[in-house]
Amino acid sequence: MRERRSILRDIRDNIKADAPARGIDTALDSLGSPRALARSFAEDGRGNRPS
Repeated sequence: MRERRSILRDIRDNIKADAPARGIDTALDSLGSPRALARSFAEDGRGNRPS
């Protein structure tokens, strides 16, 4: 559960940092698909996929 919160916090922080400069739509689009994002976190050894 802590790992999931940490991942979600990282994603949220990245969106907050990117959105003012490029707009929220571009910031969200730059993350890619939710499935690919979850896979990238799993491959980085961050634990289970965020849900």
